[in-house]
Amino acid sequence: RSGADGYFRIDDLDRQATVDLSVSRSGYAATTVRGIEVARGEPLEVTLEPSSTLEGRVVGTDGEGIAGAEVELTRTVTMRMGGNAMMMKSVINATGDADGRFVFEELEPGKVSLAAWAPGYEKSSLNDIEVPRGEDVRGIEIPIEEGAVITGRVLLADSRPAIGARVRPVSETPDMAPVGGARSDGDGRYLLDGLGPGVVGIEARLDDGARTVREVEVRRGINQVDLHFSGGVNVQGRVVDEADAPLAGAWVQLAPAAHPWGGPERVTREDGSFDFEGVATGTYRVRASREGYASAAQAPTIEVGAEGASGVEVVLRRGGVIEGQVEGIADSRYPEVHVRAFIDAGEGSASAGLDHEGRFRLVDLAGGGWTVVARLDAEGRRTTARAQVDPAGPPAQVLMEFGQGLTLEGVVRIAGKPLADAIVNLQGRDVAAMGWSRTDSAGRFRVADLDPGHYDLEVRDWSTGLTHLEVVEVLADRDMEIEIPSVSVTGRIVDAQDREPLAGVRVTLVPAGTNDAETLSLGAYAATTDLDGRFRISHVTDGSWLLRTQRKGYAATSELVTIQGGRDPDPRELAIEATEGVVLDLVLPSGVYPESARVAVLDAAGNSVLAGAYPTSEKGRLRLGGVPAGQWLILVATPATGIAQVQVAAPGPPLAVRLPEATSLEINVPELAGESTLATLTIRDGSGRPFRTLGWLGDPVASWRVASGRARLDSLPPGPWTVQVRTADGRQWSATAVTR
Repeated sequence: RSGADGYFRIDDLDRQATVDLSVSRSGYAATTVRGIEVARGEPLEVTLEPSSTLEGRVVGTDGEGIAGAEVELTRTVTMRMGGNAMMMKSVINATGDADGRFVFEELEPGKVSLAAWAPGYEKSSLNDIEVPRGEDVRGIEIPIEEGAVITGRVLLADSRPAIGARVRPVSETPDMAPVGGARSDGDGRYLLDGLGPGVVGIEARLDDGARTVREVEVRRGINQVDLHFSGGVNVQGRVVDEADAPLAGAWVQLAPAAHPWGGPERVTREDGSFDFEGVATGTYRVRASREGYASAAQAPTIEVGAEGASGVEVVLRRGGVIEGQVEGIADSRYPEVHVRAFIDAGEGSASAGLDHEGRFRLVDLAGGGWTVVARLDAEGRRTTARAQVDPAGPPAQVLMEFGQGLTLEGVVRIAGKPLADAIVNLQGRDVAAMGWSRTDSAGRFRVADLDPGHYDLEVRDWSTGLTHLEVVEVLADRDMEIEIPSVSVTGRIVDAQDREPLAGVRVTLVPAGTNDAETLSLGAYAATTDLDGRFRISHVTDGSWLLRTQRKGYAATSELVTIQGGRDPDPRELAIEATEGVVLDLVLPSGVYPESARVAVLDAAGNSVLAGAYPTSEKGRLRLGGVPAGQWLILVATPATGIAQVQVAAPGPPLAVRLPEATSLEINVPELAGESTLATLTIRDGSGRPFRTLGWLGDPVASWRVASGRARLDSLPPGPWTVQVRTADGRQWSATAVTR
């Protein structure tokens, strides 16, 4: 702890080390100073800024305070790194006083969301509230209307109470990280408050992934809804080797296809058999592994119907080995290096650390081509190598060398001041390379070991949600300055009929000409309208942007905004129309109803109007309330099916959609093997239409990167295809194929 004069001293540190220092004190925002050299000599000075307080009031439609209202503050931290999107949510709660007033103290700067409710009132939210650094936020009002309460019991198939089931309303908007809801008690009873009237799906989910859902008409006041789990069915199968010999002691997991994690686990018997009891109908991936064998590159997918599933067979093949040596860094840094390998086609991966000589060994690998990546995470450095694994042959040998590539360094400033502790991420546009760094207290960053090429550069401040995007060219070692502008896009949104301001409208900016659902859903440039319908989106760069709006019960809209010369554009006033949207009734190829689906709604030009991953209600019903009136092409799929393309008219009756089987297509361009150059893959169906898959967040994807000459598509419906691969230097290859 620091003394009365603010001084502190930390002893017994390695003089050759570089350390990070975290400092916190009540009433001040915590800060971290990174990259401190212990041998620096002079004392370190750390400046703390005051933390913030947020105060407000929950009121009814008459403007009077609602006593004892519950208020929930949510902070969402998101970023993209290496092509992956990440989201974390933290939630804190407060209770209003007799006049509905609430307060949150000790807040860090950044965007937060507020939700308020009270017994008998509908839950209301205000999103994207900016908490300025070192400033308080006061005078917020959250209006809530009289609403509905749903109560009831959750019961198992034998009528015993389902204890601890998570009960929540089915969202009509994409929700990648759901929070809230209620847990059933020891008698299976639950209570959901803060709901509005109308048709709503209510789901209950057990910890093992089993789900049940009912769609009900909710009226103001108290509603009684009981939820019943089905008895479940049996899934039986066996794990064998490539000679059809049973494998005892293999680990098997039955994972719901809608979730990339979790699911019950078993160990196979002496005859290689396994069984799961009480399994809910649905789509599952069967994962299996055993020491000495490679995990299946593509986990088998099964449909579990009313009769269960039997005869499931998982084949494991003997695994191969990759051995390697890492060079180009000091021996003392070997513990910081992480090595990971990825198979060219499928889901296979493996990881290892380094020994004291800088060597590593990756075991139980499937035969075929692998990309090996060694990462020095503390500096965002990485080096890659290729390996060909032959399980019947000797270990594949690779040499990984740091320090062989180019270096991009520079400084990041915002409004002329250094931006400290921000992530600078680089993703190759025409090369299969990436890297990242964190800015120090002076705003400086350094990314090493880059291949020559063009990169998407993203600056992300985790604490505030600030994002800056640009394209950079790295053809030699380079030092650059990144000046994040202070341009703001402002406006007001009203109802198209009565011209009254609309609160709670989600407003996002995405680069024009892109279907960037990650930006749309993760909120890189986003705001929510206040009680006067006004919004502000800050730190926007020059360029052409699409301003998008989304609110339940209203048609999603899109408008072009152009920013030039670092000047704020004129405020916008947008009038949005109420809409009934579109309803889809989804069913899997097996006749089972899916739990969720990824969806994109496209206009005639192929631009995405709505995109996301949506949960379904009873009998696979999916409500897309933001689809405007008109004709639309909808892409829809689940993790285990092919893409369905359907034309719909909004408004209109519910449309039944039977999702197709999924087929796979592996692409191999031998001429690109071992090259760092990225190629682009496009594909057309038998009628010549461009084919699109759906990304993690439902964004339509019409082209794919081909690294080292190989790629794989796993969500094609059966049929004929024309494939084309092109590189930035003008080379191209084409072929035809039929998938079944």
